[in-house]
Amino acid sequence: MKKFLAMILIAAFAFSFASCAKSNTTDAFIGTWENEKQSYTLIINKDKTGSLTENGGENETIEFTWIFDDATRTLILQNEEEGDTRLTYLEVNDTLVSAYISFERAE
Repeated sequence: MKKFLAMILIAAFAFSFASCAKSNTTDAFIGTWENEKQSYTLIINKDKTGSLTENGGENETIEFTWIFDDATRTLILQNEEEGDTRLTYLEVNDTLVSAYISFERAE
């Protein structure tokens, strides 16, 4: 009986930990981001949509939907015309980075 009760408690803790970690990870990058030269503003919405705006010049805005791959810590921005853009979320310094650009959280 003790073993059964212990297994129930372990399962309950595992499920609660998994659900908390998932929501915290997704919520971590919701908001407004800018690249270091502030020539782009990235907005990530909770409803899985967002936009990327080039500041200055023509102020062109690209709309997208996003998904997050928790296994690789990758935010995938999906746009039919532009294709997919992959950004890795780095919790240590609260940045989104790719091979071409990096974003820091806007104040």
